[in-house]
Amino acid sequence: MKNAFLPLDLERLLVRDVKVWVQDFELKSPEDRGAHPIPVQVVQGFVPSFQAGPKMPAQNKAPVIAIRAVGGSYIRLKGECDIHFFILTWDDNPDRSGYRDSMNLSMVLVQRLYEAGLVDKSFVLLDDPVHWNLIEDLSKDYFPYFIYPLKHGANHHLHRPEAK
Repeated sequence: MKNAFLPLDLERLLVRDVKVWVQDFELKSPEDRGAHPIPVQVVQGFVPSFQAGPKMPAQNKAPVIAIRAVGGSYIRLKGECDIHFFILTWDDNPDRSGYRDSMNLSMVLVQRLYEAGLVDKSFVLLDDPVHWNLIEDLSKDYFPYFIYPLKHGANHHLHRPEAK
């Protein structure tokens, strides 16, 4: 398939764009218990895992935004793709105000997605709602981590349109 443009390409392009959108954010990290705020890491796929082994590059577990295509559909050469943005932040303040960092990042993403409308002239971002929520589980306490997933969709063609 010449010029194939697939969901993994959408992930990669969104990582590129989101890095620019959140470049001014510096948040607490569990590495030094928040002594020195660090930039938000944006990754394709999953949140970095300490269990990944010694071959993984040095990465902080938080703050991070992981971008992943989680589903979709095709009709011939056209398709839709569901994208999840998984936002993980860390703040050990006992008043639990750290959830605000995740919410601020999610609102920046929502605003920028709608402003962009298009990713790399190939993926049209849908006018469907962007869904977000703070994960709170009464049976588990994730504190001092705060988790915000966002869900959005994009239309795309299997073949990249020719430039005019």
